[in-house]
Amino acid sequence: MRISPVFHFPSRRIRLGITGLRRTGKTVFVTALLHQLLECGSKFRECGSQRSSLFKSRGWELKPGRQARRASGLRPFPYAEYLQALRADPPEWPQPTTEEFDAVVQFPAFKDGKPRCITLHIHDYPGEFLADAPLVTTSLPDWSHKVWSRMQDRHPALAEQYRQDLARADRQETAAAFAALRCTYAAFLSREKQARQPWVQPAMLLLDTGPEGEVAEKLAFVPLPPRIPVPQSLTDAVSSGYRQYVDDRVRPFVRRLSRHDVQMILVDVIRVLRDGVDAYNELCGILGKVMEAHDSGWFSPLFTRKLTLIHAATKADYVLEQDRDKLSLLAKEAADKAAGELGLKGLKLEEHAEYLAAVCATQESS
Repeated sequence: MRISPVFHFPSRRIRLGITGLRRTGKTVFVTALLHQLLECGSKFRECGSQRSSLFKSRGWELKPGRQARRASGLRPFPYAEYLQALRADPPEWPQPTTEEFDAVVQFPAFKDGKPRCITLHIHDYPGEFLADAPLVTTSLPDWSHKVWSRMQDRHPALAEQYRQDLARADRQETAAAFAALRCTYAAFLSREKQARQPWVQPAMLLLDTGPEGEVAEKLAFVPLPPRIPVPQSLTDAVSSGYRQYVDDRVRPFVRRLSRHDVQMILVDVIRVLRDGVDAYNELCGILGKVMEAHDSGWFSPLFTRKLTLIHAATKADYVLEQDRDKLSLLAKEAADKAAGELGLKGLKLEEHAEYLAAVCATQESS
């Protein structure tokens, strides 16, 4: 991986968000990053080298780091477990993550010869979580209208089944009516998941649950389409579930996003080139969701928040060295397209495009 000049350490604490959809190599990248920052640093110390530096730039000198205590309340990134899997014989790729993790690394540093301490907070989260971020500023009726329109357009048979479930609600107990709606909505979510549509809610619940029946049991809310009357008791139950999900899961997540100084988005450009326009639209989708989520997490009419956004094309070792810049250019093009379609309220972006390979799995022949 190339070290980008955007890491210019403007303060003593840097909050780095790292995300990507499944199969972009995010878990391996975070493991490799921590390995470089921690274990390579320990080798310097074992050799008795007090002057060895990991990084020098713009008057800053960064010494090897050590892991520090966390204060975010998130589970620590399982670095040792994933590193052991990669070092096994034969090596094993870590399983995709379905939750948020954090890691904190502290570095002794010098700025123009003066001692400092740099603390790097790494927030690792699945890109699919970004689908839930708009719920913070979306009411249940507005969300229901959008989902109902999508259900009617993409799965009309399921939409008709859902309409019948709603029509029967006034002749059933609230719990029974809610259970029927959950089952049909879970079937819709399953269809969307099979069609590789990552932007459906509740995304956090979908990622950490398994079969369709399990999803139906855990759904706390479902859409209530406009102009289809339902009993007030059902409306109250669904509204309560919606508010609780947003307050307990989504709002804390968006609050963590709002603290990021740097956001890195890992994108599998090679898969985009292989799979075509649908994969390209999916890429534009996640880039747009990152910007939208950070924007919704910070809005003030008086202040503008600055965010450094890094679009990192992964698996660069699959491409000849002379062509690797084209990977980052394609990622930047998708980011520009996504940004052009958004009206950001209080977010000012500083964007950079990079390419990287967390693990070099290929060798270029001469």
